[in-house]
Amino acid sequence: MKGRKDYIHLFGISLIFFILSLISIVFNSFESLRNIIFKYIDPFTVNIFMNFMFLYFIGLLLFTFYRLKKVEMEKRKLKDEVLLKIRDEIARYVAPPTMEIVEKIATGKKVDTGEIVNVTILFSDIRGFTQIGENMNPDELFKVLNLCLSIQIQIVEKYHGIIDKLNGDEIMAVFHGPEATENALNCALEIIKNLRNPEFKMERDWIGVGIGINTGPAYLGPLGSESRKQFTLVGNTVNVAARLCGIAKKFEILFGKNTEELIKDKDFNYEFLGKVSLKGLSAPFEVFRLRNNEVANLF
Repeated sequence: MKGRKDYIHLFGISLIFFILSLISIVFNSFESLRNIIFKYIDPFTVNIFMNFMFLYFIGLLLFTFYRLKKVEMEKRKLKDEVLLKIRDEIARYVAPPTMEIVEKIATGKKVDTGEIVNVTILFSDIRGFTQIGENMNPDELFKVLNLCLSIQIQIVEKYHGIIDKLNGDEIMAVFHGPEATENALNCALEIIKNLRNPEFKMERDWIGVGIGINTGPAYLGPLGSESRKQFTLVGNTVNVAARLCGIAKKFEILFGKNTEELIKDKDFNYEFLGKVSLKGLSAPFEVFRLRNNEVANLF
């Protein structure tokens, strides 16, 4: 509304300026008219008045242009603030890679079809969650689940991981970079530590997660249909991490051979469990269990 009034103001000033210009042209074109006016008004006063009015309306015109520009800048600033708030809110519900792809599309940038990346994948799943839900009201179950997931998500972010997806009581986190494997294992240990902490105000005798970790190549790209897509990772590396999580017991952290190769010279205490048949995989898979201080006495 404010901008509309400024445009009306500008139009009115332009119209007045146009009329004054016509008067000036007529005044200067007809000598007889000037002579009549000069009989009653001093020529010097007429010139001063005409110049003053000219400069006055030039000033009004420039001021109106300034006001329009200022209003436009305020609108753009407000729009940017609203978009930033929307972005921050959406970012709470979608993975950062998906958010990046949305921003690229919104700004007209080219979206890549995808790429193969080396990552460490972490799956964490609450053990016996279906049975837990049988004995709780839905609203109470929702609060418990939210608290449990919140703790894990904060720890994942602390170790520079990205939450790829939340699937009920399960989280899938992605770690990338030179310290990805170490970050993923340390993240898993801290998750166990926090969920077993006496300060964790829940029925800790039944709240517990199993964690599966695997390292290797995965395809990162947009997955879905034209109407709905998600930027995610797929591949055997992801499948194995999910299967390891599936067989992990409460507070157990399992990982594969590729992960072990990267941390065998690091300060991690673990043991080899042997070759295990994982659902959907044709060959047995070498599985290791992390046994640092937080989980050493649990198994």
